[in-house]
Amino acid sequence: MNLQIPKKAAVINSFAGYGRCSLTEALPILSAMRVQACPVPTAVFSNHTGFAAFACQDLTAFLPSYLEQWKQLNLTFDGVLCGFLGQAEQILSVSSFLSDQKSRGCQTILVDPVMGDHGKPYRTITPKHCQKLRSLIPLADIITPNITEACLLTDTPWKDGFWNESELSELCQRLHKLGPSKIVITGDVTQIDLPGDKVSGLKEAMRVLRNVEGIGICELTNQDVVRHVMVQRIVAAYESYENAKGAKGGKK
Repeated sequence: MNLQIPKKAAVINSFAGYGRCSLTEALPILSAMRVQACPVPTAVFSNHTGFAAFACQDLTAFLPSYLEQWKQLNLTFDGVLCGFLGQAEQILSVSSFLSDQKSRGCQTILVDPVMGDHGKPYRTITPKHCQKLRSLIPLADIITPNITEACLLTDTPWKDGFWNESELSELCQRLHKLGPSKIVITGDVTQIDLPGDKVSGLKEAMRVLRNVEGIGICELTNQDVVRHVMVQRIVAAYESYENAKGAKGGKK
């Protein structure tokens, strides 16, 4: 019998007791991919911050000893996924861990620079935090910012409305200069709470960059939903609705 040793990934992120986000989502998905997911919690939330209120236990003081123990045990990982870092002080501990894993032959380091959305940093993210987070980017093979976070990382002024090809290409070039070999600009075109007269920067980026050499666009469907089948049905229903609405509008 040929037994294959599963790959191991360290997953650095917050944990929410209620709500589908961060470690709560990453662990089952990686497990379904037959990857041994090893969590590194940076904070514990009672529920995700989309609710009006939540309780939070920050783990900044605990993080250095947590990661140091792994180092003392000589633990190595095939990949590291780094997400929400709630305090600027956590970035130093994580930077040391990423450097150590890289020296031990870690194949892939992915950094999701969680900082903001809709043109603004999140309320807990300070300019100092943004500056320190940039220090992680050279250690990453892949980064997955949204457009707001791409602007924050590169000191690019945010603007509402249309981004032309030259502006978007310049933004990507600035990100590449920070160090990562691969950049994935993320977003959900179905979850845009903009006023009717505002243009989605993500939708504009998809239109402008679709045929640019070296850039690929990956669009997920209901078949990619790793949740209850009812969620797949809801996503499919909205896709059908939007397609029918678009076809009707095109006939006018």
